[in-house]
Amino acid sequence: LDDFVATSPISTLTSDVIESTGRTNIEQLLNTLPQVVPGFSATSNNPGDGTTTVDLRGLKPTRTLVLINGRRLNPSVNDGTVDLNNIPTPLIDRIEVVTGGASAVYGSDAMAGVVNFILKNDFEGLDIGYQNGFSDQGDGNEYQLDMVLGGNFADGRGNTTLYASYYDRESILQADRSYTRIDAQGGSFISRGGRLDNVSNNPFPETDDGEGGFTQNYAFNPDGTVRGFINLLPETSDGLGDRYNFAPDNFLLTPQTRFQLGGLGRFEINDHAEAYAELLYVNSRNSVQLAPTPATGVSVDLDSPFLTQSALDLLASRDDPTGPAVLSRRMVETGVRVQENDSTLAQITAGLRGDLGYKDWQYDSYLSYGRTDFDNYTSNDVSRSRFEAGIAGCPADYLQFNPGCIAVNPFGAGNISADAADWIRLNFADSTVFRRTVVNGTINGTLMTLPAGDMGFALGAEYREDKSSYRPDQAKQSGDILGFNAQQPVSGSFDVKELFGELRIPLINDAPGIGFLDAELGVRYSDYSTIGDVTAYKAGLNWAPVDTVRVRGMYQRASRAPSLFEILENGDQGYTGIYYDPCEGLDPLDDPDTAAFCAEQGVTDTLAFNTGSTQNEFFEYGSPSLKEETTDTYTLGLVLQPDSIPDLQISVDYWNIDVEDYINPLGGGAYGIIDACFASLDLDSPACYSDELGLPLIYRDMASNLKVNVPLINESKIGRASCRERVCSVV
Repeated sequence: LDDFVATSPISTLTSDVIESTGRTNIEQLLNTLPQVVPGFSATSNNPGDGTTTVDLRGLKPTRTLVLINGRRLNPSVNDGTVDLNNIPTPLIDRIEVVTGGASAVYGSDAMAGVVNFILKNDFEGLDIGYQNGFSDQGDGNEYQLDMVLGGNFADGRGNTTLYASYYDRESILQADRSYTRIDAQGGSFISRGGRLDNVSNNPFPETDDGEGGFTQNYAFNPDGTVRGFINLLPETSDGLGDRYNFAPDNFLLTPQTRFQLGGLGRFEINDHAEAYAELLYVNSRNSVQLAPTPATGVSVDLDSPFLTQSALDLLASRDDPTGPAVLSRRMVETGVRVQENDSTLAQITAGLRGDLGYKDWQYDSYLSYGRTDFDNYTSNDVSRSRFEAGIAGCPADYLQFNPGCIAVNPFGAGNISADAADWIRLNFADSTVFRRTVVNGTINGTLMTLPAGDMGFALGAEYREDKSSYRPDQAKQSGDILGFNAQQPVSGSFDVKELFGELRIPLINDAPGIGFLDAELGVRYSDYSTIGDVTAYKAGLNWAPVDTVRVRGMYQRASRAPSLFEILENGDQGYTGIYYDPCEGLDPLDDPDTAAFCAEQGVTDTLAFNTGSTQNEFFEYGSPSLKEETTDTYTLGLVLQPDSIPDLQISVDYWNIDVEDYINPLGGGAYGIIDACFASLDLDSPACYSDELGLPLIYRDMASNLKVNVPLINESKIGRASCRERVCSVV
């Protein structure tokens, strides 16, 4: 195998190995390799989008290039990530995993390496296969039915192979397992009965606790009266508490169906030319399921007919009794949120390859076009505008333009009627279309004969054009949704022209005391319509002092151009994992400067400030000023093939990756921006305001919750990833 003679580390999985595992999804097999960090898979529910991905060296799937027969597979989503569900599993002959950076050979996106799926191209006969499996508890049933039909024709000068595959997997809920039935982090503060949030600049009166008093949030009883919010999870506190256990409704194993259809063909026209073609069609459907919508930051009209006297008295006791009231509530009446993902890929490749008639020179040229339609259908979300109008009792000015309005009583568990739930329920659809055209031509062979052997070469050129468009539902664009993040449309294209070449130079061959030594060189020049010129290159040595020992080393300069999504993203909503606000609970006597900075933002009483939020809301922005990422990758390996054990081959590889200009959110994300801004104590400083966006990096909503605008930037360096003796880590 090339694994033990190549200059770069390579791992090959043959069809025999794949079949022997009995695995029906490719990512399950790839995730067993030490160089692979699991990406999205069958268990990815939240986060999850129905795709399955491969992530080499933990540098994220966008930095791993996925190929079929050495050619790019069309991506499924805007950031260029390839969905492994689109791999024609029945036709896989072998899988080659090349690590150490491979941009000089394959171009952008190969920073961490390449996963190349080689398909069977000379199949004869009929092969029908069936696999079935289920969990040790008898659920999660999955099965796959494959058929491959192929044969030679024209006295073996041609071959046609057709294939079809159907896969189906049943879901498992977290409620079905005792160890996932209850959220380990204590659930969510967004209760099923609703809660009035304590607003920092207009807090509720202090409650005497014998230690100086405190302010708090207030929960609703079923009859609409209010009491102090009990910050406990009932499932772990003998039924006492207002927190919500969202775990049971989530999928532990997501459901999926997948249908694949396609064909391969080749025909030898003459001694110097063979035509070939590949056709791939895949439809993959997957669902994710989340707990009912967590409605937060909902404005409550103080004239709502559903506010009880108990609630009105509480609101009237504030310093500003007419100030806005803010509601948080788990919308159990509208049902669990379901997102159904429907991905359809069609890709066709046609090419000509053969012998140039000079020495052993060969050529290969092809045209490839692919299109992926990725549609998301979301149900059981909640419309913010309808919810707020319903709480207000459908006022006349709203009814004038929305005659179907139905009043909504959210104050207390179970108080939203079925008709009201139907009125506020929001179903919507988003669509992504990704199109790629590739024109490629290469020649290779022996350039000259040196004393140590033949010098091999390869030269090539490629033109690639990517077009991508994302169209979210209007409600999603406007932010009129409570259970999913708002997103903005993205549409654009770019093209790249590339020239590349490789040399394999034999330096020493069978010299006494030295053995065999050769060098490998490569370079790839790319001209992008977005970022301009980029150059990737490599240099390596392969030394075999004796037949049983080989030492190999490689340096590669790899690159990745920013995707269209990274350039054009325009304020997509997201949430951090844990809420963080330096103003909350701050004692002005301990830090008067920060307290003054909080007051400048509207938080005048930091000790009384308690939003009770569990996540910071943020908005992500791309940037047209992004430039390419680059990596310096070093690999060093030792290969042993002892004569005494002919079937034993051992390879141990060391690798080291430094990433420059890593495309990442400013400051690493919302937390970093918050820290930097509060360190500056100046809202007009670059740490708090982005001149490129023309927006503040931090700001506050009407409930004084801290919000963050997060632009993408090129960081100077991400750090270092390394692997020794197949034990990997990312620092």
